[in-house]
Amino acid sequence: MKKRISLFCFILFLILQISESANSSESIVIDNADWPPYFFGGDKEMPMGIGREIIETCLRKNGIKFEFHRYPIKRANIYIRKGVIDICIYSYRKKREDFLIYSKESLFRTEYRFMVKSDSNIKIKSLKDLGPLKFGYLDGLTFTPELLKIINDKKKKKEIYYAYSLKQLFKGLLGKYQRFDITADSKATFQWKSKKLNVQGKFKILDYDIGSKDYFITISKKSKRVKNKKKFLESFDKCLREMKKNGTYSKILLKYGIN
Repeated sequence: MKKRISLFCFILFLILQISESANSSESIVIDNADWPPYFFGGDKEMPMGIGREIIETCLRKNGIKFEFHRYPIKRANIYIRKGVIDICIYSYRKKREDFLIYSKESLFRTEYRFMVKSDSNIKIKSLKDLGPLKFGYLDGLTFTPELLKIINDKKKKKEIYYAYSLKQLFKGLLGKYQRFDITADSKATFQWKSKKLNVQGKFKILDYDIGSKDYFITISKKSKRVKNKKKFLESFDKCLREMKKNGTYSKILLKYGIN
């Protein structure tokens, strides 16, 4: 009888060990945004994107299982807070540290610019020039605090056109019925998406520099799939620094037309 009990306990122990092992090797979930040329939301007709190529290179090197899932911007912002998504890409904002842990090495840097129709006479010398203009806003996108304040004021005045995809944003500006006067996003994003939609020459990117941002991988503080978050980020940062040093990083950027 004692031997049977001992055998049962031993088998139970093995089952628990196997279960624990399976959980520890569970694939981490990474947000795959529609944000060309950095991410393409899993579009099979498109390349992976700068950010995804870099991330995949380092995670494979470190032997980490992962899955990329596409979510709308606003939903991704909610899911990362809850730990539904383990990893998102964000620029640094102090208040985000309430629910995120940032890597130290920049994944990439973006330049933000305004976009208008090619025949538009709109000129922006300061953010005050946005005053009388209707703004096209990609829902969930963040900008500098100064521009966000103007956007929030325009929301109250109903001077905002909401778009939920880049395609919708371009259509709202360049379509048969123009829905707004001006919009803003990453310069590289505008350039890449315009090629995909075949609308080059129908818009222009203004010279006014809204701001440049460094973007980092971040881990949700509520992530259960990333067990040792500090070690994970240290390993990733080490890999990213090596990529920048050995030329792998530059080669990925060049594939997408960025020097």
